[in-house]
Amino acid sequence: MAFVDLKARINSNLFVFIITCAVTICSLVMLRIFVDYSFYGYAIAASFIQLLPKYLIACCLVLALWRVFSMSLLSKAKNDKPEKGLSKYIEINHKGVVKRLSPESILFIKAAGNYIEIQTLTECFLKRDTIKNIQAHLPCNEFKQVHRSYLVNLAHIEDFNLHKANATLNMKLGFSIPVSKTFKPALANVLSEPSVFVTE
Repeated sequence: MAFVDLKARINSNLFVFIITCAVTICSLVMLRIFVDYSFYGYAIAASFIQLLPKYLIACCLVLALWRVFSMSLLSKAKNDKPEKGLSKYIEINHKGVVKRLSPESILFIKAAGNYIEIQTLTECFLKRDTIKNIQAHLPCNEFKQVHRSYLVNLAHIEDFNLHKANATLNMKLGFSIPVSKTFKPALANVLSEPSVFVTE
C-alpha cells in the first residue's frame, strides 16, 4: 500500500480508495490470525477486534509518511523544473558549433527577416527563428516586447524616456532600442514597478 499513488486514487475515486484500504487492512489482520493460528485462531472474532486498531494505525502511519515523502519529492521537482514551455538555455548553431545562451546574458533580440539577432553581453548571434516563438521560451517577467522587431531583457536597461514622441530604451553597451506606440503603455506599467527596474 505504501507504493500506491495516493493523489491519483483520491482524485479519481475516493470511495474506491477507502474501500481498498479497508479490505487490505482486514486481509492483513485475518492473515496474521491464520499465520499464528495457535495463538489467535480459537477466538477469531475477539482477535480480529483486538488486532484491527493496531493494523489500522500502522497502515495509516505508513500512508501518511508516504504521502509526506511523495509531496516533498513533488515540491522539489517543481522547484527544479523550469516553467512550462520555458528553456534554461537558448541553443544556437554558431559557426558549426552548438552554443547555449543563458537568458540572463541576453541584452535584446532583434527580428531580421527569417532570422533573429541575439545580442548578448559579449557578441551577437544569428538564429533562424521568430520573435514570437523565441518569446514563448523566455521568462515573461524578464523579457518584454517593445517593438514588433525587438524583445528586450529588462535587467539590462540603463535608462529610458517614454514621454517623447520617439521613445527609446538605452541598454548596456550603448545600444538604443526604439519603443513603438503599441507596446509603450504596457512597458510603462512594467518599468514603473520598483521590483522590476529602478531608475537612477
